Amino acid sequence: MGARRGRPALSIGQLGKINEWQDKSVGCYKAQARLRLPNGTRTRVTGKSTLSALDARNDLNEKARRKLAAWDTTEGYSPDMTLRELAQRWLDDYRTQKPAPKAQTVQRHESSLNAHLLPAFGDLSIAELSNPRLRKWLRTLGSEHLAEARNSRVVLRHVLAKGAEEGICSPELLNFDGVRLAVPIKKARAIAPGELDRLRTMVQADRSRPRSGPKSRKTHDDLLDAIDLALATSLRISEVLGISSEDVALDPKGPVLNVSKKVEYVRGTGYVLGSVKTHGTERSIPLPPFAVRIIERRIKQYGTGLIFRSSRAPGGPISQNNLRRLLREILDGSDLAWVTPHSARKTMLTAVNRQLGSKAAAAVAGHADDKLIISTYGERETVAPDVTDITETMFAPKRGSE
Repeated sequence: MGARRGRPALSIGQLGKINEWQDKSVGCYKAQARLRLPNGTRTRVTGKSTLSALDARNDLNEKARRKLAAWDTTEGYSPDMTLRELAQRWLDDYRTQKPAPKAQTVQRHESSLNAHLLPAFGDLSIAELSNPRLRKWLRTLGSEHLAEARNSRVVLRHVLAKGAEEGICSPELLNFDGVRLAVPIKKARAIAPGELDRLRTMVQADRSRPRSGPKSRKTHDDLLDAIDLALATSLRISEVLGISSEDVALDPKGPVLNVSKKVEYVRGTGYVLGSVKTHGTERSIPLPPFAVRIIERRIKQYGTGLIFRSSRAPGGPISQNNLRRLLREILDGSDLAWVTPHSARKTMLTAVNRQLGSKAAAAVAGHADDKLIISTYGERETVAPDVTDITETMFAPKRGSE
């Protein structure tokens, strides 16, 4: 095909050659040109004025502007807007999306924006941002504050994805593949049976110290029961404290705990009941007899509702931080100072992994798969059960027939 001839192609939103004339039949000046619309088609636009040709041209330009505005879906988005402006628009949308995000998640994202992203890039326009610069910044932040860098990367991707959706930045700007911000995996440390006995003794001894009243010993009782229920169920401490009498089916044939809530802290509100970590974390857990005894005792003591409840806010949840603080104070300086309430969950999952394997442990923990169990708790023991008594009795050849 030969080279294209004729008038050069108009750009999107551009007016072609403007023709002006005075139409004496109607007593006005006219200006007319073709306008290329965002879909690539052309349309004729005519401006009119009874005053002058210049006013007719101005009317033409205004009509062209209105036609293009009808196609504009950017709602004021532009590569010249700052990251601060784009982030605020994304945050406004994020707060109102369905299903609504958790208050804790919104607060965490706001914190990353205000503490890290906006001080670094808030006053730069989207056009001034570059992927290499953002990558370098994430790596630097990760070397100092790994958790903050990981959440900042999540927020940055969300904000820039909003910009890409509105057509003001390229998808490459939010591509952070290869920026490793992996949290070092720690091998789980289980509490040995002897250590567990000493732990309970130390908490009981601290509970027996002279204090001002019965309420001062309540936290010790909560701590012991929370640890024992975590050992029985593998629940996180926040999930243990979220157990309600309505969650427990005390059927003699098989008592079951239905896990759906946890205690979480919301800034400005305090400790509240929220949903568990993910939908997959909702699960039913068979209860051993010692866990049933603890739950029944607490229901008898407190009545229906939460089995761990605050004395300051009757019926409300208690703070897991108070339990952590008390345990830390009791164990400080001892060889058990490494133990936290979460160690009970690790201990239970370690035992299940060793006895029944990683898939069973993952199911108990509420994980989608067993990858985290394998990386944290190791592979299932490969030594086969000792069945030599069975094989010797049933299958050994008779003497004389050997």
